[in-house]
Amino acid sequence: MQGDREEAAKRLGDIDVSRLPARVGGRVALAQALLERNAVAHQSGLSTAVALMPGTLVEESALRRSTLAFAESSEEKPFWTRLARYQRRFPDSLYARAFWEEIMSALATWRNKDRSPDLARLDEIFEEMPVEQRRSLYLHLARQSSRVSNLVTAEFAARRALQLAAEGSEEQQAARLYLFLHAVASEKAATAADELKAIRRDLLDVQDQALLDAGLWIAEQITKPPFGGQSGPAGERNQENQLQSRAEDLLVDADRILTESRS
Repeated sequence: MQGDREEAAKRLGDIDVSRLPARVGGRVALAQALLERNAVAHQSGLSTAVALMPGTLVEESALRRSTLAFAESSEEKPFWTRLARYQRRFPDSLYARAFWEEIMSALATWRNKDRSPDLARLDEIFEEMPVEQRRSLYLHLARQSSRVSNLVTAEFAARRALQLAAEGSEEQQAARLYLFLHAVASEKAATAADELKAIRRDLLDVQDQALLDAGLWIAEQITKPPFGGQSGPAGERNQENQLQSRAEDLLVDADRILTESRS
């Protein structure tokens, strides 16, 4: 607690927690895990703390740390197992809100580039939550995913938030924003632009208003009529080259504008 990890390691490193009373051993196991740099030993210590002091703040702290560590290493199966246990045992904890927001950020930046996490598992874990909490967390996940251009997760979360939002509500407008924001640079640009135009800007917060404005500007640039020019094959090739160049410039501008809007 005093920040002297080296001294703490000397005093706690060789203690056999199995020889201690559970109420002491759990605390020591948690402290040992926090001092451990090896990932396997770290998780082993957290598991011991969970087992020795179930239903206590020691178990909760160990579960939170274990879940986030599994997210950091993209170990999906134990991550979902730990997360489900946390929700079952500590749904009303004072620390739950901050923890769940950390989890949403971890899912948005999941490091396994070859395989996205099975987000259907998140739906299952959320089933026991109140609707307003689920809606809020899905929106948080949509925002975080959008900021790091994780479009698959952003769309998933925005759709879920939209399903849970009341008609005409602030949450509905924000969910629609994150559902269609990135689609303005896709083959569905025209439809996405219409959806963004229908959003009630006055119901968005300042940051989301900036994102909406940026999205509408990008949509306008992309959907402008093609350049004029000479007719025939040569003219068509020239038009294609102009459009390609324009698209590349717009992508650069879009990235800059969206980045500035998020700050």
